[in-house]
Amino acid sequence: MKRLLCLAGLSAIMAAGLSASVITFEFDGTGSGFLGETGFENAAFSLTAVADTANVSEVRTGLFSTVNDSVSITIAGLGTYSFVTPTETFTGPQFNLAGISRVSDGSDLAYSVVDASFGNWDLTTSFAPITGTGQLLQWNRADVVTSGGILFFNTSQPSMTFQASLASTPEPGSVFLLLTGIGGLAVLGVSRRKSSLPLN
Repeated sequence: MKRLLCLAGLSAIMAAGLSASVITFEFDGTGSGFLGETGFENAAFSLTAVADTANVSEVRTGLFSTVNDSVSITIAGLGTYSFVTPTETFTGPQFNLAGISRVSDGSDLAYSVVDASFGNWDLTTSFAPITGTGQLLQWNRADVVTSGGILFFNTSQPSMTFQASLASTPEPGSVFLLLTGIGGLAVLGVSRRKSSLPLN
């Protein structure tokens, strides 16, 4: 019985220590271009990428990157659309900025403001909002496909606000361990109650 209690407790402790960290990267600015057949001019946009910090890697010294799990863009007057084209988010002290690029050819799509504070960041923690001159670039190298059609931005240097927000969510393995621990404690409780019943 004591062994069962120990195993149940250990499972619960291990479950508490296992979690995946979901991080959201957000680029907010204004730009001109087109989405599908619809053009837009100096429209406010919010480009939001979601990734898992477990997938961040240092692809070369001082350059951190992660493939985004999902990306969406909201363009004022048009709506919100999901990216079909795979992208990645990157940063590094050699650039002192955050950026988003295509996975297929590595061509960059958007940069945040250049700031020394990016030199100590590796994509795995939250980053407070920072505003300054950013950049939209290289959208003409290959189609960026979204749920609303092909998205294209004219090359420009708009004011851009960047931020990153970290949120922890339980991994499937941790949920299993937690349930195992709870189940073990429940069985232990039932066994103790049965053993304490008077014999007839």
